[in-house]
Amino acid sequence: MFRLVFFALAALPSMVYAQTTGQRFDLHCTGKRFVGDFKDLSDKSKYLNTTIRYKVDLDSGLWCSGACIETNSIFSVSHTKIVLLFEETDDLEQVVFVNRETGALLDRMRLLPYLVMTTASCAPSAFTGFPARKF
Repeated sequence: MFRLVFFALAALPSMVYAQTTGQRFDLHCTGKRFVGDFKDLSDKSKYLNTTIRYKVDLDSGLWCSGACIETNSIFSVSHTKIVLLFEETDDLEQVVFVNRETGALLDRMRLLPYLVMTTASCAPSAFTGFPARKF
């Protein structure tokens, strides 16, 4: 019994740490968005200024973006990168990831010969929550 209480008390600081280290946050990202054909990637006039918000909850493994109409499962998390989305088929590739050290974001959807790509710099802020579930 003593060992159980001791281990429970010993684990308490790490449990408190996990709840207060920013495992739930919003990311406010500003950068450039390209929509077009791959052949136009070097055309700077095709890049538009953009801002986007991502809501991320690492504890629940969920995220959403923009108006946050629905949540999605996080693909993977490491010490240096959060991969929110990664899907690949013969015709389509979608990836969204943010570098945890630099705040650099890449949000890309490739459907040959077209590309929608956002590169941005993100800063964390207080978590504003997900939409309420209907059931």
